Amino acid sequence: MTTTRNRHRGFGIGAVVTAAVLLGLGLVPPAPTAPATADSVNLLSNPGFEESATAISHWTRFPSDPLPPDSNTSVSVSTAHVHSAQNSVFIVDGNGSAAVGLFSDFVNVTADVNYTVGASIRVVTGSTIVYLKFYSSLGVELGQVAKTVTGPANLWTQVRLDGTPPSNATKARVLLYSSSANLGTAYADDVTLTAHPNQLKEKNPGFEMLNSDGVILNWLKYPTATTVGITSTTAQHHTGSKSVKFTDSDDSAQVGLYTAALMLPANSVGTSYSASAYVMRGTDKPVLALKFYNSGDAQVGNSMQAAVGDPGQWEQLRVESVVPATATYARVLITSGTDSTGGTESYIDDVTFADADPVVSAYGGGVDLGEAVKIRKTLGGAFGNGQVYFALDGAIGEFYALDAATGAVDFQQAVPGLTETHAVTVGSDGNAYFGNTSSGSLWKYDPAAKKVTALGEVTSDDFIWDLDASSDGMLYGGTSSTENGKLFSYNTAGGAVADFGTVFAGEHYVRGVGVDDDYVYAGTGGNRHLIRYLRSDPTQYTEIPLPGDGTGHFIHNIWSYDNMLYVRDATKLIVLDATTFQVKLETQVTSPDSFDGMISPPSPANANLLYFRNPSSNSLWTYNVSGHSIQEVLPKVTLTSSTTVAMGWVTAGGHQVLGILSEDASYRTYDPQSGQLTPPLTVPALDTVAVNLNSMAASPGCDTTASQPTCELYLGGYISGMSIFDEGAGQYAVQEGSPGQIVQTGFLKDRAYIGTYPDARIYSYDPSQGYSITNPSLSLTSPPGNEDRPIAFATGTDKIFVGSVPDYNTVGGSLLTYTEGSGWAAEPDFVPDQTIVSLANRGDTLFGGTSIYGGLGKDPTTTTAQLFELNTATGNRVVPDWVPEIPGMATPELLGGLSFGPDGRLWGAAYGQLTEGGTGFAIYAMNPDTTAKEIVKSTLIYYGSARGNTWREFYLDWGPDGMLYTNIARYVTVIDPATLGYRKLSTGTTHVLALGKTGTIYYGTTGTYGAHLFKFPRLGD
Repeated sequence: MTTTRNRHRGFGIGAVVTAAVLLGLGLVPPAPTAPATADSVNLLSNPGFEESATAISHWTRFPSDPLPPDSNTSVSVSTAHVHSAQNSVFIVDGNGSAAVGLFSDFVNVTADVNYTVGASIRVVTGSTIVYLKFYSSLGVELGQVAKTVTGPANLWTQVRLDGTPPSNATKARVLLYSSSANLGTAYADDVTLTAHPNQLKEKNPGFEMLNSDGVILNWLKYPTATTVGITSTTAQHHTGSKSVKFTDSDDSAQVGLYTAALMLPANSVGTSYSASAYVMRGTDKPVLALKFYNSGDAQVGNSMQAAVGDPGQWEQLRVESVVPATATYARVLITSGTDSTGGTESYIDDVTFADADPVVSAYGGGVDLGEAVKIRKTLGGAFGNGQVYFALDGAIGEFYALDAATGAVDFQQAVPGLTETHAVTVGSDGNAYFGNTSSGSLWKYDPAAKKVTALGEVTSDDFIWDLDASSDGMLYGGTSSTENGKLFSYNTAGGAVADFGTVFAGEHYVRGVGVDDDYVYAGTGGNRHLIRYLRSDPTQYTEIPLPGDGTGHFIHNIWSYDNMLYVRDATKLIVLDATTFQVKLETQVTSPDSFDGMISPPSPANANLLYFRNPSSNSLWTYNVSGHSIQEVLPKVTLTSSTTVAMGWVTAGGHQVLGILSEDASYRTYDPQSGQLTPPLTVPALDTVAVNLNSMAASPGCDTTASQPTCELYLGGYISGMSIFDEGAGQYAVQEGSPGQIVQTGFLKDRAYIGTYPDARIYSYDPSQGYSITNPSLSLTSPPGNEDRPIAFATGTDKIFVGSVPDYNTVGGSLLTYTEGSGWAAEPDFVPDQTIVSLANRGDTLFGGTSIYGGLGKDPTTTTAQLFELNTATGNRVVPDWVPEIPGMATPELLGGLSFGPDGRLWGAAYGQLTEGGTGFAIYAMNPDTTAKEIVKSTLIYYGSARGNTWREFYLDWGPDGMLYTNIARYVTVIDPATLGYRKLSTGTTHVLALGKTGTIYYGTTGTYGAHLFKFPRLGD
């Protein structure tokens, strides 16, 4: 497979426009000058129609001559629906042949100032048009800009449009209008008209000023040393008598001009600025860029737009950006762009730089919809003191102590900071200890005092996977990190912690720990190694040889009983002689005599017997030490289908019985004397616990244009659980613990396809049948290629496409395809050594984006993420895979979002290394229909923010207002696709996002309220 880069020419001009580089080239830029402060006062009178309950002062009805009473048209003040304060205006157009509207008073305008109209419109039926019209001093209309609002019905929509007056214009006014062809009604409120003077006014924005040598004043050439390709001309001009002409015949370079540094006011961080220019293109596509820099001359912001209009016609390019946190000045750059052939010419005129009104938000404040996904699940437990100890997983985990004979709850407490708990043990001091897999924290439970005590962080790693206790007061724990897994010890007597350091270099996980009087054992993953340390001198250690050493998967648990070692290798049991290391038994994953991961201590009645659950038969089996054999307990003892997490011998009825704790938190005891297995003893008494949201997907009915009446949000929890939120009913229709850890969900016609971890299993769910033990049902058991997490979904006519994350310690994700009538097909390692994290389908064409990161525990083997285009009818690549050349981003690492916009462009979101250093995020739009896949606009945002998950996509959803809603950089953000201006709607981290049928934003956050679903309702919702 060939990988190529687009034939784009570089836009990394930050390196050539910084003061340091200019000085190095012998070109000293003019001293920065502070721009003027723009006047953003509303120029309209009575903008909210509050001056009278009947008359509409400072506004004039259109047409000015009233229509007959039976015309079914009217304009009136209303209190029925208001965006703010007490009044709005209500426009009724019930006449299919007459227009009706409302003009504002005239306001004076200046030709070199940009004007912005804002309005809140609530369409009930039909549509409404908002105009900004410009006039001469004699009242002759000279030009206009307009925007049509069609909905969503009965909700407030924020309208914004920008316009620059023609050179001979002196007046302007706003028109709220229903055309003669329209039948409809609408409310309008809070209309604004603001002025944003061009801060390049005195800096030759129209290229009219030349020095005596004919050099264009106040502009710097790009590249700085260029001597050709940039000239003043009178052949074409938008206004005045001149423009600048770019002549570019070199397909590997560009020419252009940029401003001197434009200093920003001290309080400008977080405010919006815009740049615009008129261009007339030839075959090239000129590019306008607005760039921000910090005090060290490093670029910290970059928004660009390329010309897309017809050659030979004037076209206005306009970009916006929010001033980044460290920015001190800006520059405007315009270049000849790409695709030049044979000496193409383009013309540039009337460049502006001005402050801008921020992108408007049609949303109210966040609304908490409560705990979304609730489960009853535990990942580990321990027996002692006649009790069984474990924690239920959750955003706030709950610790339990049960009477091991009866299952009665002796103690229960929610523990803030506790989430998922694999590691539980009972120390020689009689206390229970448990650790966390979201931090390196340890807790102690004192059964005598019935008290939980936080012992703090005992390791610098975030995850404690296993704990085991020695007979002399020590605890040993295994951890994981992004570098190397470690082993640590904790002295229960004094609290001293010792770090054994890296167990095996390059292995990120120590998932299994065991201990006896002389040794402590540590097992690694994603490549398995078993290391034995001498407890009295941990510098003395040796690797115990295992079948398949150094290959994939994990050692999860290690038990030492009577000079025998019992090792859980993924889902296999390996039994070894603890002295000679001779393997006595190795079960196989696919064999009928399989092992589900937990083995009991030796039976008090027969020390040669240890019990375990066989997941193939779902029954109780034994391992016999004397013959090193395994067999089923007879008569057959059928267990729950849930994985066993703890086994221990407890006293009940005057003798020893086997306590069995399962992952679903059900608890049973088995009596070897009678052969009886008790029914579940605990489930009715235990809570379901809310878990953090892990995935969110909106059903097809959430599309504004969808015919399906029901909009549902499919939610997955971490580490398990499924919920469905019914938007119409405003409540959860489903809250269940299965089918496991949902990574993402996709849809094909009347079915939801639910991708889960581990083994990339995909379930099919029929919402018409309701949730049951058989719905969802398994659709794809496990694809080939060691796949683990189905993370990206896209829907075709009769197909659903899935991109997956590979297994631990591997790279190279699969493209999975389900076709109605023929089932699933898989293409492993579809983009070599990369993970498919985003998909977008249109017709028979599938676009995909990748991450350089593979399965956990494996460092990337490539450096740059890629895009691909696939003809799904033929199965062939349309073009070779390519790296999109996003201006200002040197090396994309995560192309984690793709979506076709209303403009027909393919929009994407990216994270990566920036040209000027550091990391950041980009929103970009490309032309998907050309071989070059040229990027026509892009913006860099959220410099230096945390990437978050290495594979999780950035959601890109289009609202009914035409705006793009995303969680790029894990913030809820609205982006104006016309200008790339944006607004952050949330301050907290947001990892899941979806839009409802009317554009309501649903999202999940992290931290204290990570288990809650929230929404930003549209005003009027």
